Amino acid sequence: MVYRGRPSTGCKTCRQRKIKCDERPEGCVKCADKGYQCPGYERIIDRLFQDESAAVERKAQKSKAKALIARDEREQAAKARRAVARMSDAIGTPLLCPLIDRGIAFFMMNYASGVDLPPISSAAYNQHLSTFGFHPIVATAMTALGLAGTANLFLDNGLKREATTWYLDALNMTNKALTKPSEAKSDHTLLATMLLSVFESTHNEFSFQGWLQHVQGSASLVRMRGLSQFQTPAGRRMYMQTVGLLAMKCMGMGIALPRFVHEMNKEVEKWEDGHDPGSRFFHTHIKVIDFRAEILNHKLTDLRQIVERASEIDKEATEMFSAVDSDWNYAVETCDEGTPGVFGTEYHIYPHLAAAQTWNWLRYIRIYIHDILRNALIAGFSSTPPVFVGRKYMELMVDSTETLYKMQSDIFASMPQYLHDTPKAPPTWSDSTHMCKPESVLSHRCLPSSPISPPSTYTFSPSPFPSPTGTAMGAMKWGPSTTPITPSGTPKTFISNFLEHQNASIIPEFRTPATPSEQLPIVRVSGGYSSLWALFIAGATPIASPESQAFVLSSLERVASEFGINQAKVFASALRTKIELERTGISKMAEEEMLHGWDAGWYAMLGDKQKFTLRNAALKGGEGGIAPIYMPRVGPHVDD
Repeated sequence: MVYRGRPSTGCKTCRQRKIKCDERPEGCVKCADKGYQCPGYERIIDRLFQDESAAVERKAQKSKAKALIARDEREQAAKARRAVARMSDAIGTPLLCPLIDRGIAFFMMNYASGVDLPPISSAAYNQHLSTFGFHPIVATAMTALGLAGTANLFLDNGLKREATTWYLDALNMTNKALTKPSEAKSDHTLLATMLLSVFESTHNEFSFQGWLQHVQGSASLVRMRGLSQFQTPAGRRMYMQTVGLLAMKCMGMGIALPRFVHEMNKEVEKWEDGHDPGSRFFHTHIKVIDFRAEILNHKLTDLRQIVERASEIDKEATEMFSAVDSDWNYAVETCDEGTPGVFGTEYHIYPHLAAAQTWNWLRYIRIYIHDILRNALIAGFSSTPPVFVGRKYMELMVDSTETLYKMQSDIFASMPQYLHDTPKAPPTWSDSTHMCKPESVLSHRCLPSSPISPPSTYTFSPSPFPSPTGTAMGAMKWGPSTTPITPSGTPKTFISNFLEHQNASIIPEFRTPATPSEQLPIVRVSGGYSSLWALFIAGATPIASPESQAFVLSSLERVASEFGINQAKVFASALRTKIELERTGISKMAEEEMLHGWDAGWYAMLGDKQKFTLRNAALKGGEGGIAPIYMPRVGPHVDD
């Protein structure tokens, strides 16, 4: 209650009219003169105090609302300043500069591993200075891709619209270039089509169609350019990259590579390094694609021939890393079951991006090979009379199934480093660290390396990363070159969690000389996202369990949400479609029928683990025929 002082004794009407009331007992004269009904006079005691609670509450609410608005404005301003600082760090240039500068800066930091420069004395060296020395069509595509990556990383819808505008400009410029024969065969036009395909990987979250169309366009240009394209290092590099993308397309569709690829590969063999893992994979990958296409198209139906060829190709694949140095080895770290981001109790740490990608390429083609090998054996065991009889084939079956699980687990173990759940380098001295060397691929296990002497000095720093079994968190000793994965205010990218030589090119050095004819960026294969295909195959293989598929889906969702790679959403959609199709539309054969024709006596002598491996393989391996279909032919991921 609020004391209001001595109140007026007049009637309410006179007080409202703000005139003096004569206070006549039967009603004031002023009200009578105006024809009003005099309301009478209130008790003075009732008007000495007044309840102001509602008014005070309204004032307090208004004051609080103003304070909240001011606080939100301050927080938004601070958040905007931090976002600007992070984005400036990410693209390596101030945000007040033109969009083309920002896009190209982000592109060079995240999608390129170097630049081809023509000789200083050549006229090409001083061309296109307004676009940093890059041809306008290339600069426009680089800007579109760089802006798309920045927009996805920081969830900026404005930059997404700008990226789409630049993409459409690059598309129009590419279409115009294709109308001119000289331009159509140039290195910069082919590179533009490759960049447009990477843009689709980054930007398109619904379908593979845009990516497939650009890959097909790049393949058409490669065919049209002929053998003359091998005169420049960019031409040689882009040929191998384009064929690599075309190979993934053909693998997913179950078709063979075009004939012109086999003809041009004869020229490739003249200048490539035959000992480089990338070159070896290039040719082995093609053999696997053609082998699988022959089976799917019923050109190869003899089960014995299928098993023999699969075994031959797999032997070639296991020798892929036989002639490399220690830079290609990776560390195997153990951790506790349930460690966030890790499937199982092991994760890998790779020295550079090229090693991680190439090892995963090897793993996913071995999954293709052993799925075919195992299914052919199952079909042979189940036929009447059985095609395969004896201990040899039973052991081959067990070995093939174990290899499948090993390849799948190794792909899973590589993901934590991509997702920044592990450090860039293993501990310099840890009993749990094993170095996996190429020869261990044949034996399906990683043997401990020779004992490592403790270093003379340690770098002590608590780490948020998974600790090896038996090592207390914060007591792990990292090497001097180890740096924090996510420094405060610094954004992370899908390919940034590798050491300083992470930009090592996956394309090998050339044995024969080649001189650049124009300035072009050296682009990573598929923008550095090719390990997503290996992750998808690991989840789509018939031996995948619901738990492993859940890990794949979770990892793909993280790649999309944390790193802005929208093609991960498309892979996740395809895997969900496959899981649903298998759940509702595929009936598995009875176990007794699958085991029909096996050597019952030898089977009875197997241990429980070997029996489980064979029975599980039999029940899961028959889906999709001899060559399983990994990518569903229907679903949102194939819609236009």
